[in-house]
Amino acid sequence: MMFLRKRHLTAGVLSLAFVLLCTNNNPQTVQLPDLLITTRSDSTVSVRDSFYIHITIEGEEGIPVTYNLARDDSWDIATATAPGFSIAWNFPDTGTHQCIIWATDSTGRRSNNDTITVRVCSHSPEASLGNDTSTFVNEPLLLRCDATDRDGTIAWYEWSIDGGTFKRSTENGEDSLFWTWERPDTGCHRVTVVAVDNDGLSSEPDTQEVCILLEEPDFTLSGDTAVSVNDTVCFICQVTGTATTVDIYQWSTDPGGNRWFSTPGDTLELFWLLPDTGLQTVRCRITDSRGIVSAAESLLVQVSATYPEAIVHGPQKAYEGDTVSVTASAGDEDGTVVRLYWHISIPDSTFETGPEDTTITLFWETNDTGSCRIAVTAVDNDSLRSSAAVCSVQIVSASPVLEPVSDTTLTTADTLFVCRSLVDSGITADLFYFDFDGSDGWDDSSATAACTLTYAGATPVSLVTGVRSEKGRFFRDTVTVHFNRSPVIDSFSLVDNDTVWCGAAAVPGSLTVSVIVSDPDDDPFQATLIWSNESISDTISCSTAVRVPVAATGWYDWTLTGEDDMGNATSRNGRTCIGREYTICFAGHSIVAGLINDPDNPSTEGGFRAGVLAGLRDSLSDYERLRPVGPYITGNMSADISHDDSCFAVSGSVAREMYLLLEQAYPELNTDIWILMFGVNGSFSGPETSATHAFIRAIFTRNRNARLYVLTSPPYTENLSAIQFLTYNRTLRDSISNWAANGYAGCIVEADSVLSDGYTVYDSLFSNDVVHPNQAGYDAVRDEILEVMWGSAPPVFTVRREEQ
Repeated sequence: MMFLRKRHLTAGVLSLAFVLLCTNNNPQTVQLPDLLITTRSDSTVSVRDSFYIHITIEGEEGIPVTYNLARDDSWDIATATAPGFSIAWNFPDTGTHQCIIWATDSTGRRSNNDTITVRVCSHSPEASLGNDTSTFVNEPLLLRCDATDRDGTIAWYEWSIDGGTFKRSTENGEDSLFWTWERPDTGCHRVTVVAVDNDGLSSEPDTQEVCILLEEPDFTLSGDTAVSVNDTVCFICQVTGTATTVDIYQWSTDPGGNRWFSTPGDTLELFWLLPDTGLQTVRCRITDSRGIVSAAESLLVQVSATYPEAIVHGPQKAYEGDTVSVTASAGDEDGTVVRLYWHISIPDSTFETGPEDTTITLFWETNDTGSCRIAVTAVDNDSLRSSAAVCSVQIVSASPVLEPVSDTTLTTADTLFVCRSLVDSGITADLFYFDFDGSDGWDDSSATAACTLTYAGATPVSLVTGVRSEKGRFFRDTVTVHFNRSPVIDSFSLVDNDTVWCGAAAVPGSLTVSVIVSDPDDDPFQATLIWSNESISDTISCSTAVRVPVAATGWYDWTLTGEDDMGNATSRNGRTCIGREYTICFAGHSIVAGLINDPDNPSTEGGFRAGVLAGLRDSLSDYERLRPVGPYITGNMSADISHDDSCFAVSGSVAREMYLLLEQAYPELNTDIWILMFGVNGSFSGPETSATHAFIRAIFTRNRNARLYVLTSPPYTENLSAIQFLTYNRTLRDSISNWAANGYAGCIVEADSVLSDGYTVYDSLFSNDVVHPNQAGYDAVRDEILEVMWGSAPPVFTVRREEQ
């Protein structure tokens, strides 16, 4: 027996647990000896059919009875007080089922059981294809599926084209397939459709074979099949049929037909050049408005190249001073000769003539002896040039000829020996003449063919030589003698007995020396610099600039030499002192020259800057100097800054303003030594502290090797908070300590403790000035700064004067 899953039923009608499948209004009579029930016999129904059971109890009318129904021995029992049940069967509850029916009355009596066997069946949809069975490439094909379902509706269609499956739902009535086939899809294809109903049942597949036809555009290709190189030939693509519209014309001229190009119309013009001779292939194909590409058509074109020929005739021998004629002839088998090119080796010249000018006249001047080669080439109307036709004429001297002078350049150390001799050994000379300046008249005459020249300055000299043969014939020749000059030192950045000041980090290191050496005769030359002192000696090749080593400060000897490849040389020597220069700047609030009208120090410059500068200069070695950088101040500063000032200060400003001035107004400011005094004007506040640290960071960012001496701030005014003052100085000490721990040269100068130790008497001349100490206080700060500079590591200078 098959069992259905349990469902809950309500009284009267079997509710949502069953879907009505089958309707039966033919009740069975029930006799009840002990509530005997009779029911209808076995039935077969379809899903979604109505199935109705009616029950009667004979002899017991009027007695309340409860009817019970269980399906497939299920404990899910439905009850009703009326003698009937409506049963519904949902898909997929197909197959054979058993319904057990019994009754009970109010006294508890129970009838016998009766069983009804129900067979539930369902129906799959049916589908068939129709419409088009053939179409052309790039045109749509319509395929419609006619599908029905006896017990439901069609939910979707599954289409397959040559094995590729996709689904179309029926929500939009998509029972049809529109498909466009492309060029590679020509031939026959299998289209299969399956209809699926709302129960998920599929129909048997229906298959239809469709044929995709290709209607290629057709054309004819015409054009010349025999051409010469440098000729232009036209090829035309003539489309056959009136229904085809051509979008693209494509052509190929390479041997394999691999590279194609397009033309805007149906015509192609080609121009063959050498070496494109022989059998060439021109291919064409077209693409119509449907995107269909035709098969390629081709033409074989024979490209020929027939070169012209030239012949030249002339005498075998001629004398200098004679006039001779040379004749040329030329022809071309497949064209005409358009010009002749001539080349005459003595004298060396090239020119062209027309095809009708076949004869030229030549005249050889004196000293044009030897073999003269005359070459003629012909060019035809295809721009093809013949090979050269050559004839040679031996030019014989009719006068005495002198051997040329091989060396005509004279240096300052040379003596030029000019010896002239005759080329033609069959002629004898009896007298030679020499003119050394090219003026009228001979300066010398001799029976020997020799003279000497010495260096005579930068101006070339024309040496005129004449020779008279034994037969009285005279020959004249001119030689230009050039006098070669030495290289010139145009500029050199080192000056004898001068001092070159280098930056603090440049010694030890190297120094860039600018050099400009030239040669007035444009001869190749070499410039060298010898650079030496007690410990080094280098020879360095120079160009426009050279770097020389600097091991230490002191005197260096140098020699700069320029020598050309002919031995001419020039030099310059001297000695240069290399010094180290330190730059220094004082930055902070009220960094001034000091107070004016100081009754205790009437002759002093005031402040501590002048004292620090003087103390540092007294400590410098012989080859070192200190250069203040500044002043960078605002207009409200009252200090005398006319000489030797090194301040970076804004009177009455806070540290943030000082930092912005450094970053925005003076981004290039970079010195070796800094002395900083911040804190007072900013009342030791948080912004004052942050800006002070930013100023310190900017100094070390610009110069990794800078030496920084930071003064702690004394509590100059009674209005300041002691906690703020102590916090400011503590963070200042911590910051410098961190910089020093990371290898930076940062030191703290305890100005606070110095001025608190008996020097806190402020100047009484200014009733509102509670910032500046008196000169004694400034002197104490000066001494403390100098002591820290020499007592800290590293010291402010590498060597002190007293340590030399």
